[in-house]
Amino acid sequence: MRVNNKNVFIKIISVVAVFIMFLGINLGFNTKNAYATGNVSIEVSSVEGNIGDIVSVDVRVVPDVDGIIYLSVSYDTNYLEYVSGGANSGVAGLVLDILDGVKPGEGTVTTLNFKLKAAGSTTISVSDNTQAYPVNATDDSPMAVAKTDGTVTINSSSTASGDCFLAGLTIQAVNAKGEKKEVALTPAFSRDVFEYVADAPNDTKSYIVSTTLSDATASSMVTGTKINNGDNKTEIVVTAANGATNTYNVYTTIDTSAVENTEEQKKEEETKEVVDEKLAGIDRSPLFIEDINMYLIQDFSFVSVPNGFKEVATKFRNKDIVALKNEDKGLVLVCLATDARGSNANLYIFTEATNAIDEMVIIKCGDTEYIVMPTDPTYKGPEGYKETTLSINDKKVRAWIKEDGSSFYVVYVMNGAGEVGLYVYDSKEGTMQRFMEDGKGDEDTNLPDEKGKEYQALRKDYNNLNEKYNKNKTITKTYLVVIFILILVIIAIIAVLVYTIKNRRRNRRKDESQNSDKMYIEILDSDEKK
Repeated sequence: MRVNNKNVFIKIISVVAVFIMFLGINLGFNTKNAYATGNVSIEVSSVEGNIGDIVSVDVRVVPDVDGIIYLSVSYDTNYLEYVSGGANSGVAGLVLDILDGVKPGEGTVTTLNFKLKAAGSTTISVSDNTQAYPVNATDDSPMAVAKTDGTVTINSSSTASGDCFLAGLTIQAVNAKGEKKEVALTPAFSRDVFEYVADAPNDTKSYIVSTTLSDATASSMVTGTKINNGDNKTEIVVTAANGATNTYNVYTTIDTSAVENTEEQKKEEETKEVVDEKLAGIDRSPLFIEDINMYLIQDFSFVSVPNGFKEVATKFRNKDIVALKNEDKGLVLVCLATDARGSNANLYIFTEATNAIDEMVIIKCGDTEYIVMPTDPTYKGPEGYKETTLSINDKKVRAWIKEDGSSFYVVYVMNGAGEVGLYVYDSKEGTMQRFMEDGKGDEDTNLPDEKGKEYQALRKDYNNLNEKYNKNKTITKTYLVVIFILILVIIAIIAVLVYTIKNRRRNRRKDESQNSDKMYIEILDSDEKK
């Protein structure tokens, strides 16, 4: 049997073309399936302690591929008070954390610290909002999350204090204009008296209630601080460490008919009521901060409030507090004192995102004030400068100098316009000017504040990832173009071969037909000769 080599060649070319097309389809259209989705195990440890204890709970995260985990942990605020660890979400009962580049097998552990509030058993859960993604995935498919919740067992402490009394009670009446006036109580305050009548002005819109606890381990809750026309009741509940409670009641009667308000005053009242609703109900009792051994005071009569600052509601370690804020500068201040009575009270800079508290230091240069801002502890200072301390009104602040003995200090401050940056302070002349560092541009990641540093680092990571993505996309496109061209070439070759073969067959038939006619004519001529 004779083998047709041309047919075999065509079949081989066809098989190669199909293979290349299959390869192109896999490279061009199935890139989303290039990585396995993966799985991650998240386990919360269980602990036990007594009321008042601070316990540590470990959240262990172990993926089976390199992963980025957006961790969300929920807890019951009736039993637990968030202290530290992870990232404060600003929402009571929820702690967040972002874990980047978690390695398979080894995993990572996030430690959360809680203060135990009440006896019983409660669960710390991995919330459904938790998401995990493979680092190298090209699609948006999350990893499967296997969750194990932890249990916290809280025992009553036999040594817990039963003191649930107030040592002091002060009430300020606030009118629509924000003006404050201290209110007299009848009878005069005594820790063993639980019922009072307040003599408040008829234009009172709200109360600022300041309490001093007899025992620092107790807590208090104030309700009914919004004052309406008619009879009002303000309630202060004091809870001892062992769970015992006492309730102090303050009764107020307001007759607004005795107050004549202009249209302008009515508008002011409406605006003020919106603000009051946010502040109403916040417990203004001194809050003991154990790790710095100071009290957070929410009565700002102990300090001089800077111009442009107003009272606002915010959160400190998931607890509602009252702070001072300058909206134009975005600066938030809290008041700290060495005891619950407000001794040595001073204003401190409060960073809401991290709950960090730093002493407020003001550098005065003529009529201009500069506020020294907190800096990231890892910041080493401008290039060519070394770290030192600068004494401002007997307070030490972080600064940098070019050489020993210099009177020029580089400090990180906020100016009067709310702009934050490095400035040079001349300690002899008492002047300040903006610091310009040679050779530094906006790409410099060596910034003094954590926020700026994190931004630059994130921007760098993003640029690297974006560059990698664009490079991979270009390579993939190049592969596809090459494969497409090869397919076109092969199709063209096949078409030429098919045309050539058909043409040869047609010519062969034509030659055969001509030969047949010639033979037929020769036969006829032969017959005629015969």
